[in-house]
Amino acid sequence: MEVLLATDGSSPADKAVSLLEKIGNRDGLNVTVFSVVSFALALEQGAAKVGHYSVEEGRRYVATAVDRSVAELTDAGFTATGRIADGDPALEIVSAAEQGAHDLVLLGSGSTSWIGQLMLGSVSNKVLHGSSSSVLIVHKVLDDDNGSVLVGVDGSAGSQAAVRCIEGFADPARTRVSVMAVAAAGASENASRLGIPDSEESPEGIKEIKEKVLAEAHDHSAVAAERLRDAGFEVDTIVHPGSPAELLLKEAESGDFDVVAVGARGSGPFPRTILGSVSDKVARSAAAALIGRAGPPTS
Repeated sequence: MEVLLATDGSSPADKAVSLLEKIGNRDGLNVTVFSVVSFALALEQGAAKVGHYSVEEGRRYVATAVDRSVAELTDAGFTATGRIADGDPALEIVSAAEQGAHDLVLLGSGSTSWIGQLMLGSVSNKVLHGSSSSVLIVHKVLDDDNGSVLVGVDGSAGSQAAVRCIEGFADPARTRVSVMAVAAAGASENASRLGIPDSEESPEGIKEIKEKVLAEAHDHSAVAAERLRDAGFEVDTIVHPGSPAELLLKEAESGDFDVVAVGARGSGPFPRTILGSVSDKVARSAAAALIGRAGPPTS
């Protein structure tokens, strides 16, 4: 699995390295540590070192950051190399992920520097919407020895991509996985999809819809769990009727998960865009959020 780890040398960026060391599969990952000499960084570093804007000072700073992360990951048993680019951070990250055919873009999140503005600024929007790769954003790393992941599945291409990404990224010996599917309530929106005309007006029809939606949820969780178990993971399944956003977030908050993974775009109850109710809330509130991408974004 090809991973692009974006860094700017800040402590938020170091969180991504720490999570990788905690749960990452050392035998299956090729990590490219990537940094960008942006105008703001060249101005900041140049002003601090030589009193004026300096691309050279910016490049020296990011080269040091990249080399440090590569050395740390190599010492931890990963295959890691470094790369530097000049330009806009978000655009260069997206471009590097596409050119290198990376399966996952890994970033830390905090409150300072370009990498620290990921959740609310233009960098996050461009990376999350513009990248055809899955994206893993790390807010914090839990202080325990055992890794844990919660995967929300709904049978959509996005959630399947999230499952595949966890399968390739995480080390089964270091990570337990919980697979969660939610049978979304709401007769009218499910009736036509299930081929039950006018059932929302019939108590029997509504019951039939609920039963079929719950059965679908069990099927989605079973398929994902079987795939992950075949890959060597310890897996438990959770299936509930109700609101996907509410129940997934409640489970995420109560379970002390290192990563919560959902699909970015799906036809199922987990919404199709990163700004949807589930994906957006997970990306902002989970300790680390993996947003599975099934393919190139569409407008």
